[in-house]
Amino acid sequence: MPARTSERGPWRVEWHTSLDSTNRYTLDAARSGAANGLVVVADVQTAGRGRLGRTWEAPPGSSLLVSVLLRPQASPAQVALITLVLAAVCLLRGRPRVAVAVIGLTAATSLSSQLLKLLLAHPRFPSSLSYTLGPEALPSGHATEAHIVAQVLWRLALAADDTKDDTDIWLEQLMRQAARIAVNRTVAGVHFPVDSAAGQLLGLTLGEYLVHLCGLEDEYTAWEFLGPQFGPSDDFDWRAIYDTTVPGKRKAASFAIEIGDQTATNSLILKWLWERAATEWAA
Repeated sequence: MPARTSERGPWRVEWHTSLDSTNRYTLDAARSGAANGLVVVADVQTAGRGRLGRTWEAPPGSSLLVSVLLRPQASPAQVALITLVLAAVCLLRGRPRVAVAVIGLTAATSLSSQLLKLLLAHPRFPSSLSYTLGPEALPSGHATEAHIVAQVLWRLALAADDTKDDTDIWLEQLMRQAARIAVNRTVAGVHFPVDSAAGQLLGLTLGEYLVHLCGLEDEYTAWEFLGPQFGPSDDFDWRAIYDTTVPGKRKAASFAIEIGDQTATNSLILKWLWERAATEWAA
C-alpha cells in the first residue's frame, strides 16, 4: 500500500516508502485495470531493471524513482513514433530552434511516399488490409519518414561534433526505433513487410539526398527497389540493407540494388540552415 496519495486533475500520485521496481508495480497496476494518469513514486528501489539486464538498486535520496501509466488513444505505430520523437528530443535537448527546423523539414520530405502511392495505385491483397489514406500501395509512409529522420538526425549530430564516441550508438538506436515504427504498421494490419522494406530504402535514400543538398557530400547514391525479389514469406529486417560495420552505409540485397552515384545542385538555403544548426548544436 502507498504511504500517501494525491490526486490533481487526471493524475493520481502514489508515494511508496520502498518498492522493488516502480516499473513492475505500474505494469501490474495497468494489468489490473488502473486508469490513465497513475504516477508511482518511491523513496527506495530494491530490484529495478536497467539496460542490458542490469539491476538498478537505489538507496534513499539517490535517485528520482518515478513511473507513469499512460493509455494514449493511438495506434501501435503512432505510439512507436512517440518513441522516435522522444529520442530526437533527447538529442535536441537544449539545442536552438534551427536544429528543430532541420528535423521538421526532413520529416516533411516523407510526403514523397504518398506521391508514390498515388502514382503506383497498386491494389493490395488480401483485401482485409485497410488503408486510411491514398491508394493501397507501397511504400510505407511511416517507414519512409522514420528512416529519413533517423538518417538526417544522426548526420546532424555527427556534423556538430565528429569526435564523440557515442555517435554510432545513437545511429544504432535511431535505426532500431525507425524499424520498430515500420514493423508496427504490419502489426496494426495496414502494411505488409515489403511495404516497410520499400519505405526504408526510400527513406535512407532521401535522407542521403537531403544531406547532399545541404552541401555535406559531393555525391549521393541512387538505389532501385525490386519488389518481385522480396519473397512472399520474407520478413522486414532493417539490417538487410544497412551495413552495421560501416555506419550510415547501405548494402545491396536481392530486392535493393545500387544504381550509382548521382549529383545535384546544392541548395544555398539548405546549406546555410544546416551549418547554422550544426554550429548551434556544437555550442
